[in-house]
This record gives sequence, C-alpha cells and structure tokens, in this order.
Amino acid sequence: MNTKITIGLLLAMAPFKLLAQVFEYSTTPTMLFEDQEYTISIDIRYDIGCPDLRLVSTIENDQTHLNIDGAGTCLGLSPAIHTMYRLSTTLSAANPQHHHVFFRGRHVPLHFNPVSARGFRKVGHESPASDELVSGISLIRGWACQETGGIGTIKYQIDDGDIAPLPYGSVRADTESTCSTTSNIVPRGVNHGYGGIVNWNIYPAGIHRFRLWVDGALTTDHEFEIAKTKAAFQKGLSAETTVENFPTQNSSSVLRWSEADQNFILVNIQSD
Repeated sequence: MNTKITIGLLLAMAPFKLLAQVFEYSTTPTMLFEDQEYTISIDIRYDIGCPDLRLVSTIENDQTHLNIDGAGTCLGLSPAIHTMYRLSTTLSAANPQHHHVFFRGRHVPLHFNPVSARGFRKVGHESPASDELVSGISLIRGWACQETGGIGTIKYQIDDGDIAPLPYGSVRADTESTCSTTSNIVPRGVNHGYGGIVNWNIYPAGIHRFRLWVDGALTTDHEFEIAKTKAAFQKGLSAETTVENFPTQNSSSVLRWSEADQNFILVNIQSD
C-alpha cells in the first residue's frame, strides 16, 4: 500500500484559464531502505490535455526538488477535460540528498526503514564527539559493521562543505564482541574501523556541525568545537612545560609541542 497525501491547488497557465490540479504522492516501495533506489510518483489532474508532461529532479541546498516539465505541450480545454496523469522518477536513497524531497515547495513524505536493506547495521562514531573540543591535526574516527553484504561507503561533512569519503577497514579488536565473528556480520574479524586525518586549523575557531553517512544513511549529526592556532600549520616552534595538579590532584604532567601533530603531546606524568 502506498503512502499518500493529497493537496489541492489552483495554477494559472497562460494562455489558458485557471486549471484545477490535485497532487497525490506515492513511493514504491512504501517503506524505504536507506541504501536502495525508489520510485516516487505524483498523480496530477489537469483540466486540459498535456501529453508530454514529465517529472524532473534538481539538487539545491542538499535537497531534491521535483518539478513538472513539458507543460508547454498542453492542448487546450477540449476534449481532454479532467485528465489524470501519473508522473514518476527514480531516486536513490543511498544519496543523502534524496532523503529530503520537495515538490513546489511542499515536503514529500518519505518513510525510511531504520535498518539497511542488507540487514542490521552497527555504527560507533568516536571523534569528533558531540560537544567535543578538538585542535591541531587528529583523526575523524569510529567503527561500523553490518549483518550482511558489508559496509560500502562512509562519508562525512563539516558544516556545509564537501561530502568526503573516509577510509574503512582498519583493525579494531575492541569491536569483536559487538561485531561478533560467530554471526554473519561482514566483514568477519575485527577490520571494522574507519578514520581520516584532518587539520582542524584550516577551519575557523568556534562551533561547527559534523555529519556522517554510512552507505548513504545519516548516522551522526551533532555540533563540536574547534580551537586553532593562528596559522594553518605552525613551523619552527619548540616548547616544553610542566603542568601541576594535572590531570589529577597531586600529579604533574610534562607537555611538549609537536609540530607534526600541531598540538601538545604528553611526555610523562609524575605523582607526588
């Protein structure tokens, strides 16, 4: 059974009079997996004959907008009165931009299954975490596994920047109990890690938005904070300092500036 919503509108199309139109949205299948193609249909009633109508899609601001093309072929009011048309187009839910669809400014309701078409998916994103403060050069990292078929792609986005891929398949022995080797989780073993190096100094200091997609499904969406140096890459700095009562009371930590990490690294901790 298709999910439907009906909207009545009046539209002026020169040189014709007002045309009564009814839009009815439906998707096939009704319940969508996050990594499959789906067909979206719009039923339209025109008070004139329009034999060459077609549904076209464009991407704007990470959203899919549907429009009707071919209205210039409408034949007039007679004899085709109250003619029904079903216009369809195929989209891919693996593309995050196809998760939010609009037609003439109205949101088209889509219903996604909470799991993948390839079975249950497990994702543990670790950094940057929600509200985490990051600086220097570090890793965007985490792990993911799936019941069958394996993980295809992992992509991330900072604010409204480019959606970029993350390498997947590094060893994460700590995921073995979660992604059990005795089940049909793919890949078998412990190669479930993903990660990519990022220099946080190339971004402005302050609050930013992080989003992560696994096989096209949005799995992480939160804010974090960046602290940065004045330059994207500081060269020639050398310093070491001791911080008392850090990280615990009655202990001291020796910190050293690392040019490669664009950050301070821990040399040792001494307890009183």
